Amino acid sequence: MKRAYKIRLYPTIKQQVFFKKTFGCVRFVQNKYLELKQDIYKGTGKQFYPKLANYVVVVVTRTQHLH
Repeated sequence: MKRAYKIRLYPTIKQQVFFKKTFGCVRFVQNKYLELKQDIYKGTGKQFYPKLANYVVVVVTRTQHLH
């Protein structure tokens, strides 16, 4: 049997800023990964393998720090 719990959080202003930054970064990396996956499929007709996901995250984060 599975159970689910609903909770409500009341973060402080500092925590709200942290959550917004964190989820913004996650969304950015996810969108870049999807964009790359689609580009590779359009160019080659082959699927993008999940093992390359770590490489994508490293490249994206490193190039973003340079700008």
